[in-house]
Amino acid sequence: MTTTPKVDRWVIWSLGATSLAISAAVAVFNPRVVSFRPFDATDFLQMMLPLVMVSLFIERALEVFLTSWRAKRGGQLKERAKEARTKRQIGGPRHADEIALDCHQNQTRRVAFFAGTALGVILAALGIRVLEMFVNPSAFASLPDVQQSLFRTTDVLLTGAVLGGGSDALHQMVLVFTNFFESAKGRTKGPSGNTVSTESGGESPRW
Repeated sequence: MTTTPKVDRWVIWSLGATSLAISAAVAVFNPRVVSFRPFDATDFLQMMLPLVMVSLFIERALEVFLTSWRAKRGGQLKERAKEARTKRQIGGPRHADEIALDCHQNQTRRVAFFAGTALGVILAALGIRVLEMFVNPSAFASLPDVQQSLFRTTDVLLTGAVLGGGSDALHQMVLVFTNFFESAKGRTKGPSGNTVSTESGGESPRW
C-alpha cells in the first residue's frame, strides 16, 4: 500500500483550503458575472498571435541565457554519457554519467519553466494579458473595484503560466479554437453553402 508523500498532502490541503476560502468569499460578496464581448475567428487570431510572438521572444531570450550558463556543463555530460552508452552492455545498469545528464537536462527544463513563468507574470503585470482582451470593456467597468482588481490579479498569474508554458502550447490552443470556429461556422451553412436561417423554420446552429 502506497502512502501520499508529505509534500503532496500539503499541496492537496492547501488547494482544498484555498478553494473553500474562495467559495466562502463568493457566497459573502456575490461578485457579478463577467461579460465577454462577441468575437469571431479573425478577432481571436488577432488577439492571440501577439501572445504567441511574446512567448517566442521569451523562449529565445531564455535560450540565450541558459546556453551561456549551462551549455558547457551539458556538453561535457553528453560526451561522457555517449561514451558510457557505447561501453555499457545491453540490459546493463545505467552509468552515473547518463544519470547525471538526465538530472542536468531536467533541472535546465525546470529553470526554463520557472524563469519563463516569472517573465510572463512581469509582462502580464505591464499589460499583456489573456482574459481581459475578451472581456466586454463597458460591462467590466461596471464591476466593483475589488472584483476588477481580483480579476486582473488572476489574469496576470494565468497569463504568466500560459507564457511560461511556451509557444507550442499557445499554438495548440489557437489551433483548437480556430478549428472550433471553423466547425461551428460550417454547421450554420446549408448543403449549398448558404447560411441557414435561425428564425422560425430554420435550424439553429449548435454551438
